[in-house]
Amino acid sequence: ASTSKSQASSIAQWCSEIELQAAESAAAIAASVSKVQSATLAQWRSETQSEAELQSAASAAAAASAAKAQSTSIAQWRSETELQAAESAAAIAASVSKVQSATLAQWRS
Repeated sequence: ASTSKSQASSIAQWCSEIELQAAESAAAIAASVSKVQSATLAQWRSETQSEAELQSAASAAAAASAAKAQSTSIAQWRSETELQAAESAAAIAASVSKVQSATLAQWRS
């Protein structure tokens, strides 16, 4: 009976040690998984942020290009409008000069 009790005590102690080792292993595995998850999450955040920054830069470049194209179009339109205004002014001046010449010639005669 004493031997049986001693064996039972040894088995119980052995089971307790195995359970402790299993718990320590589970804790170590959980910590390792947590580290990997944290590293993966940090990498994902970094990649997502980099992608967002690239998209933002691309959007800014597209907006700048559109603004430049608009600015060029406006400048070209202004230039064409100024040219038309100058041509109209020259035509009006020539017409006024003709009328003045005709009026002067009529007055002389």
